[in-house]
Amino acid sequence: MAEVYLARQISLKRDVAIKILPSKFSANKEYIKRFRQEGQAAAKLNHPNIVAAVDVGAVGQRHYFVMEYVDGTDVHELLKEKGKLPERRALEIIHEIALALQHAH
Repeated sequence: MAEVYLARQISLKRDVAIKILPSKFSANKEYIKRFRQEGQAAAKLNHPNIVAAVDVGAVGQRHYFVMEYVDGTDVHELLKEKGKLPERRALEIIHEIALALQHAH
């Protein structure tokens, strides 16, 4: 539903990720509403296993959600790269996800 870019927050001299709603969705009020709600929901969470929200807003018709940049890969890419994970590593990842879900709910 969005494109994500690596950017530099000049004021704080740090990298951030900027999620931008594609132009084709910018005319759809429901997409815009859900996009903003995602940023607002993320801003309420503070947990080491959840990416922190920095800002959500729009410039003209371009809607954006700025979040903490986390250097690394996601589980999907990890599985594509390495294939089946050892049981211990898989359980560690599941545990981290469960902790984040517990905090969110």
